[in-house]
Amino acid sequence: MIVRPASTTALAKAVVKGLSQKGPYKGKLQTGYFDTIAKIPTTSIVSYGLKPLVKLDGNDSLYSTWARKDELRNRDGSVNMALIDEYVAYCVETINEFLLQAMQACGTEGWSLTSPNRSPLLSLTPVNGLISCLRKVISAGHVLSPELHKEAMARLKLVAIGEYKSSHWQKLGLEIFSVCYGPIPVQAAERAAE
Repeated sequence: MIVRPASTTALAKAVVKGLSQKGPYKGKLQTGYFDTIAKIPTTSIVSYGLKPLVKLDGNDSLYSTWARKDELRNRDGSVNMALIDEYVAYCVETINEFLLQAMQACGTEGWSLTSPNRSPLLSLTPVNGLISCLRKVISAGHVLSPELHKEAMARLKLVAIGEYKSSHWQKLGLEIFSVCYGPIPVQAAERAAE
């Protein structure tokens, strides 16, 4: 039982579960205690990547792009729980569209956790870096679409993804954004620094 299903942590956990069930990271994310350690751990994806992306405020979250955002809050400020699952589904679909274009840009060869030439995108730092980039795309005011991501991610191979380690995921996200989507606007850079 989830005590506060509209909390940012609960939303992020629901989204990571959805990403592990559908899309390019299906079966590749560690979402349960008994999951194999070969899967990508999700604790920091939830805490540092997804929580800021799915929060119910801010101009850098998926909430700001969701068509039904004005319906999620009741007049008294409480959350309309009937729409939470719909918002989570929107987040999963939107993130998967973005991640699919990144995967296709890097190539599907090595898209297995057991591959000797495993894709660099199948590691924790690049996953959080991509999520950080998506927040910058939203903050910059881009209209999210598979076409935008396909065109932008065509330049992803110019980023040395494998060179980023551990806590450098924010720098990786900024580089992916700068290379693939263009220089970060000054206002967005100021908001990202906050």
